[in-house]
Amino acid sequence: MVVGEINDSAQHWLSSYGTARVQLNLNDDFSLEGSSVDLLVPLYDDKKSLLFSQLGMRNKDSRNTVNLGAGVRTVQDNWMYGVNAFYDRDMTGKNDRVGFGVEAWTDYLKLSANSYLALTDWHQSRDFADYNERPANGYDLRAEAYLPAYPQLGGKLMFEQYRGDEVALFGKDDRQKNPYAVTAGINYTPIPLITIGAEHRAGKGSRNDSSISMQLNYRLGESWQAQIDPSAVAASRTLAGSRYDLVERNNQIVLEYQKQTLIQLALPDQMTGSAFETIKVDAQVTAKYGLERIDWDSASLVAAGGMVIQTSSQSISLKLPLLWLAIITTP
Repeated sequence: MVVGEINDSAQHWLSSYGTARVQLNLNDDFSLEGSSVDLLVPLYDDKKSLLFSQLGMRNKDSRNTVNLGAGVRTVQDNWMYGVNAFYDRDMTGKNDRVGFGVEAWTDYLKLSANSYLALTDWHQSRDFADYNERPANGYDLRAEAYLPAYPQLGGKLMFEQYRGDEVALFGKDDRQKNPYAVTAGINYTPIPLITIGAEHRAGKGSRNDSSISMQLNYRLGESWQAQIDPSAVAASRTLAGSRYDLVERNNQIVLEYQKQTLIQLALPDQMTGSAFETIKVDAQVTAKYGLERIDWDSASLVAAGGMVIQTSSQSISLKLPLLWLAIITTP
């Protein structure tokens, strides 16, 4: 009897561990780019309300990204409503952002919306020389549905948009201004442990791509037999069976890029002087790779009898001629 109580306690403790998911993606180039692992851990659950944390890690475009989130879900009648917040960290490129999401789920249907806000400002890009990068601000709207008569088969529809002049929604080498995309996909879950999916994404300017994915969905605390039982798939599509499902959002940070100003020169707006007076002109120069020299156009001044003397790489002295208009302006 004591052993039975211990087993019951252990089972209850393990079941509170939530859901783990490992996703293996296969893209157009037959690469595993974009694969990931995520874990949802319940912190408090009274069957009416659920407080949880969600952790994730992924690799894409040779960047390692970590996601840390928390959320609340509550059941009202036949719907479950949720809110969540995430902190996303691009460990490789040192980019940070936050995200906020809302959820509305019922049997065989999931609706959600997410927003993404940059925390990191412009800084040197690791992808391109002479470019800055930062997270792009954006949002997405998602819907997932399953067939009640055949719950192994499901579909997905998503709209997403990001703001910025050079946003890499379709990859760092295909940047667009304020890009958007619509994604449609289907998935098949023969047993609770495995989900196979295919998606096609079409966006602004006729951009498009496709991907095939395989997910390993492991519900911690459930028996191995339950993980591979085909008849258990139907229960996972109901509200009661999906309360520990992971938050669906874009865990990969979409980046915006900006061409750096490599060199910038500024001169005084206006200078005045008398005939035969010597005026010093200093150029204010900002140059990423340093300044070798400035070529001054002084032909008209010299032709009028004036003189130009180079005093440094960024300064000259002007000796004004007798009949020179002693007001010098710059655009």
